[in-house]
Amino acid sequence: MFQKHKIWKLQRPLVSNEEFPTVMAYTEGRENVAMLPMPEEIMDDLFGDELKIYVKAKVVNGVLKMKHLVEEQDW
Repeated sequence: MFQKHKIWKLQRPLVSNEEFPTVMAYTEGRENVAMLPMPEEIMDDLFGDELKIYVKAKVVNGVLKMKHLVEEQDW
């Protein structure tokens, strides 16, 4: 089944002592929700100084595949 790209909000944890902290990801209305373990160095590269970002992405074989960052949304 083909799934189109949607806008996902990603939020990094405020504090974590885990090797792979969990990023919360969801679409508007939370119709799709995922908890994504992510190495801290990748998280730092992706988020920079932001606590939340928005990305255009789709789920492929159970993996969230990010296409690109998008501007901040109001949800």
